[in-house]
Amino acid sequence: MIYETLIKQNWKESPNQFKNYSRCFYKHFETPTSCHCNNDKTGIQVEVSVAEWPGTGSCELELSGELVDGTWMRLHNHGLPRDIDAVLALIPRMLMVWEASNKGQLELMVERGAKAWKDVPDASAWVEEQRGNDAA
Repeated sequence: MIYETLIKQNWKESPNQFKNYSRCFYKHFETPTSCHCNNDKTGIQVEVSVAEWPGTGSCELELSGELVDGTWMRLHNHGLPRDIDAVLALIPRMLMVWEASNKGQLELMVERGAKAWKDVPDASAWVEEQRGNDAA
């Protein structure tokens, strides 16, 4: 069932020599930042490995790549339940951590602030109003 779900969602199966105990599936996700090793490709690849034994089994999620500063980062979530929908629901969080790790703190704060204030026409006037000051 898990394998069929992944294949239906366009995950590609490929062996991983370091995980002979499981079947591994890969999918590319578009992200603003790519692995620094793959400057010619956008986005990042995520791996789902599924191990099954009689009566039990588990899933693992992994994302790894080189950050813009040359640091190698590996996010590995292991021992996950066999509920593939719950496992796949963790991917957006992994992608968010990947993006946050690739950006400078100031750039990230500016981006979050712009998103939070996008519906406020005049942020300064709003702040002054909250303080009880007349912005006019």
